[in-house]
Amino acid sequence: MNNILSQISTMSKYPPTTRQMDVFKFILKHMEKKHVAPTISEIGRKLKLASPSVVHRHLRELEKKGYLYREKGKRQAMIVLRNLDGSSII
Repeated sequence: MNNILSQISTMSKYPPTTRQMDVFKFILKHMEKKHVAPTISEIGRKLKLASPSVVHRHLRELEKKGYLYREKGKRQAMIVLRNLDGSSII
């Protein structure tokens, strides 16, 4: 829990890019529908991203900006920290 709270407190002053928000919206919709985070390949396929590394870059930026928390070494282990408008969930 402390890691999650520190993630929120270090939120970047820069808002997500349009493409990062597309990734974030897809994650929210997927989690709402299937109750599990999407895989890297699912995100890439849905948003027509060129490679898994592009998806990872967007996810890393969303983490830095305080929108997501991902557990290291675990697949599909994402916690959403913010709403679409940027307000904190926690």
